[in-house]
Amino acid sequence: MLDRQDGIYFSPAIARTLGQLPEPEQALLFAKEWSELEARTKACKMGLKEWSEGRDMKLAQSRLLWQRQIGEGIVSVCG
Repeated sequence: MLDRQDGIYFSPAIARTLGQLPEPEQALLFAKEWSELEARTKACKMGLKEWSEGRDMKLAQSRLLWQRQIGEGIVSVCG
């Protein structure tokens, strides 16, 4: 499921973990990570950017407050 396009937004460690998981687990972890990434970028008033250490340092200023699976989707709230 994870292709190069998706992987450019995740840290190398997350991309590696996703690539090693079987499909059902990979899809769920991808959804959780993507939802959290979107929530953190919004909390930090940033646009979605490719992964870099600098970007992750900025995103670390926010924290995950809540994450739930609702139906087939994942909802994350960061502040």
